[in-house]
Amino acid sequence: MMRAVLRAAVPTLFACATAAAQPCGPDLAQPILEGGPIYDVDGADLITVLPVPFEDGALEGQWLAVPTEEFGPLETIEILGNVHYDQWNISVITVDEDLESLGGSNWWMYLPQDAFAIVRDLCEPTPLPAAPLGLTAASGDGSISLEWSASSEPDLAGYRVHRSLVSNDGYAPLHAGLLTGTSFVDTAVTNGTTYFYVVTAVDTEGLESTSSALASAVPHETTPPAAPTGLVAIGGDDVVELDWADNGEADLAGYFVYRATASGGPYSKRNWSPLAASAYTDTAVANGVTYHYVVTAADVSGNESTASGEASATPSAPTATTLHVASIDLSVESLPGNRKRGVALVTVVDDLGAPVAGAQVTGTFTGSFSQGDTATTDANGVARLETSKKKVKNPAFTFCVTSISHGSLTYAPGDDVETCDTY
Repeated sequence: MMRAVLRAAVPTLFACATAAAQPCGPDLAQPILEGGPIYDVDGADLITVLPVPFEDGALEGQWLAVPTEEFGPLETIEILGNVHYDQWNISVITVDEDLESLGGSNWWMYLPQDAFAIVRDLCEPTPLPAAPLGLTAASGDGSISLEWSASSEPDLAGYRVHRSLVSNDGYAPLHAGLLTGTSFVDTAVTNGTTYFYVVTAVDTEGLESTSSALASAVPHETTPPAAPTGLVAIGGDDVVELDWADNGEADLAGYFVYRATASGGPYSKRNWSPLAASAYTDTAVANGVTYHYVVTAADVSGNESTASGEASATPSAPTATTLHVASIDLSVESLPGNRKRGVALVTVVDDLGAPVAGAQVTGTFTGSFSQGDTATTDANGVARLETSKKKVKNPAFTFCVTSISHGSLTYAPGDDVETCDTY
């Protein structure tokens, strides 16, 4: 057993082996060792002895020794130099975990040729491993998958994954031992709860890096809704109307509409928030262009279904197919020789309300004037029908449209605003 004998209890300062403006370690307080007891260096009382090859002068400098479990505070030792080939003058300083001095003493320590007490140099401390980079967290159903970039540390021993329910505190390791890979699946999670993660790197000396940047995720169920069915598309004037059957999922959030100008896609999304209703009006269209649509369903967990069947439509301006009488205006014209004649101005429009030119209108006059006439509508859709001249003092008559003909439009008398009028 290696033994060290306390020779004096004299406070001293750290002396860094390299030049420095400030001491490398803390100033000493009063020594905590009194008298000259004998300490077991390789026992459970003081410091850990590492079996490494011994060379003259290799111990000079300041070092941090790791205490055994029973000892408690950390120990800082200063190797001042060898007096004999196997005997060293040691300054031992007890410090807390923040390297604040608790006191110290000078020793003589006997070291065999094959071992010495050395863990970490305080003047040129061993750097911590670099914090891992690129941490990502992906949600699953009852799980969260973590991945990060591999460390380039040459003495890397592995990684630790830490988790918390808040972003800035309360992180605890998730596993025993170290991970040697760059991924981890956390299955001890509850769907709907947000979890925060950081990863640290640990080297072969047990030194642990600072934490990586955090990553968070919310696990959720991953079964998507069924694809919508029954999609139909109807083109109008600069508009396409879509409709489809309702989905029946209890956790349905809504629907997304996708559109393409070529059958089969590629499709672009038309709405970025789910539609609550199973219908959609697309007004960002041009007449004469054919549009192709599919619809998906999404649930509250963000799962999206496959696409529905495709429906297509071509918006276009409406085309008139029928015409009818919009109005009849009657009047009497006085002519030389005390003669008069009846006049009917008939306005004809199509089923879109536009005036119809070139329509042949036939009608009959009854009463003071009794005859028929035919006239063609002008550019304003007006036809002038009139009677022959006749001597009459106070004419009274009725005019009725009996027929209208046109090259491409069909007369729809049921749509007439009026068919007859009386003067």
